Amino acid sequence: MLLFLLTLPFATSGKIFLWDVGGIILHPRLSPDGLYFSTYGERVWLKTNETHFIYWEQPYLLNGLSVGDKVYMAADWGPALALNPANDTLYAWEYPGLQFIHVYAKRGTAYFAGMINRTGGVGILKNGIMTFYRLSNETFKAYDVFPVLDRVYFTVEFKDEPKGGVGLLFPDNGTFYLWRFPGNYSTLVPDGITVDENLTIYTAIMEGKMTGVAMFEPHNATFHFLQIIGRPLHVKPFGDYVLLMNSDWDLVLFNPGNVTWTGEAALKKETGRAEVILLGGPTKTLKVKRGEMDIKPTLERVEKRTYPEGYTTFPGVAFTHDFGGGYVGSGGKLVLLEELRPEVHLVYENGTLRAWVTPREYFQGPVFLYINEKLARWGEGIEWNATFLAGEYNITAVYFDGEDVYMNQTVIISDLKPKLVWKKTLRVENGTIIYGKINVPGAPANISGRTV
Repeated sequence: MLLFLLTLPFATSGKIFLWDVGGIILHPRLSPDGLYFSTYGERVWLKTNETHFIYWEQPYLLNGLSVGDKVYMAADWGPALALNPANDTLYAWEYPGLQFIHVYAKRGTAYFAGMINRTGGVGILKNGIMTFYRLSNETFKAYDVFPVLDRVYFTVEFKDEPKGGVGLLFPDNGTFYLWRFPGNYSTLVPDGITVDENLTIYTAIMEGKMTGVAMFEPHNATFHFLQIIGRPLHVKPFGDYVLLMNSDWDLVLFNPGNVTWTGEAALKKETGRAEVILLGGPTKTLKVKRGEMDIKPTLERVEKRTYPEGYTTFPGVAFTHDFGGGYVGSGGKLVLLEELRPEVHLVYENGTLRAWVTPREYFQGPVFLYINEKLARWGEGIEWNATFLAGEYNITAVYFDGEDVYMNQTVIISDLKPKLVWKKTLRVENGTIIYGKINVPGAPANISGRTV
């Protein structure tokens, strides 16, 4: 039983917005297009504004989804998929024995977790070509992936006990490491995985004699376990916190440094070399049906319970699968929790351009500032004394948490023209050098803006 169920919580309330989409909502991902998400066995959706939704009918049972140059999906123990929303085209990599479950897209590459002929591995899709990295025969399935720099972290189920573990693959040379969970946790099977800025791994434990969260520190091979009731499926870092999605219980937010972990153990590292299988390009190209509909949101109050042991639960947001962009699916409804969504601020006044993200407690990464689609500044908080000469400037502040893109956009229209104070010319071989001084009297500007 959870510790926090034995103590009295501090209860507050907050607001949530709900859209009655229907179906089992799986993996929401926020992109510059809007919010993409999948419903199990039905459709890929795109929420473009408060009420407008586009959907694409799918011929496969869907599970994993991630957004890059295309919308990448993993069928539920089926082929790798990629949807081009611009032309309603679906591509499928359907090879004998190849089965995937989750996907993570990053920098033009999509990483898939799954198996081939009942042996676990990782699929990497780049430039339309699928390559599968087959692990050792003792593995059964890879469940989820998390790419970091030149490596890919993953969760794995073995054919024999201990059933669960985590792994690390280096695609450049095919080397992989496996760490099995300790013997007294031999029945645990992990699903979702995330890695924080210290390269500490968190995995959701969905099956076994106990369920909850496993924490693993590869640098010292230390394993910890936190028991949580229900069926945890996915985890997501929030600054110093971790958010846990649970298909049989409430949404849970906790601080790993404040909770009581059990089962500390040092795990033995197994080293191997993956069999690299070059599969090739898509085997099917399909036109899929596109539709549109309007769904109006409803506003509800939700209770939030904070426990002394470091947990926060949202009892009104239960039976969830995955979280992205401030959204999660709950009971056939798409739910927006505003307090778990970063707010990107963008202000230009008195000649100073400022950009920052709140609340910093949860969202600690940098904000990126683009001017006319070119990166100009980045940092935890930007304060830039900038003068905009005559013209129109599209200013975009971007916060990226690894999978979801949050933006605030402003247009600055300036009629400021510099005055020439003096000018000189200097003739040189093959040309003339012109130099001088200009005066910029202030920086008035007309400003309009919108938030995405």
